[in-house]
Amino acid sequence: MGWRIIKQPNDLFARFSEIVDDFTDLDMTAQDVIELCKAEYGLSSDASQGKLQRAIDNPQRWFEALEIIKDVHGEDKANERKQGIISEASKNNENKAISMVKDAFASMNNRKDTAMSNRSNEAQCPQCGSNLNNSWHDSVHEMWEVSQQNAWEYEREQRKRALSPSNSKDNRIQYILKLCLESGDIRHKQWGLWKIGEILDIDTSDVDADSGREP
Repeated sequence: MGWRIIKQPNDLFARFSEIVDDFTDLDMTAQDVIELCKAEYGLSSDASQGKLQRAIDNPQRWFEALEIIKDVHGEDKANERKQGIISEASKNNENKAISMVKDAFASMNNRKDTAMSNRSNEAQCPQCGSNLNNSWHDSVHEMWEVSQQNAWEYEREQRKRALSPSNSKDNRIQYILKLCLESGDIRHKQWGLWKIGEILDIDTSDVDADSGREP
């Protein structure tokens, strides 16, 4: 036979020569094997591919080659060849594992980004902010309305207390000014002017109370 292609434990390929009873080429890729068969032995593409495939189909060739090296060159030489390839195989497996982990994390991040993108495209209720497409939107919206109503009623109660005649004039006027200053609506300011005039017993007949609007 003279020579044969052998698949190594690290998934690369070697050429074993029966003339020197040792490997003459190591760590070749599949493409390297095809090119070697064509360039050095003049084989056709099909024949070269056949050489490669027989190496893949006969993984025991690796162990057979090591036994020949051991018998001819000694156990140390065989172990040297064995350890060199196995170490490389371990390194390749480690790199594959690292690559798999990185790919897994990348896939997770992509799924997360997609989920966030989908969420941002969901139709949201302009009031309560929940997704209009969800079956529980009505319940969420109802709770939101109750909370809004409670907040409004609390604010009205606070305002009623602040504007109560039992409160001092200064406190009532300061509260009205605060409301008017916080608002940019002219109608709120008109309401405030009328209300302050009422507190100070000023004639506000020229102020149209109906044109104003309580904040």
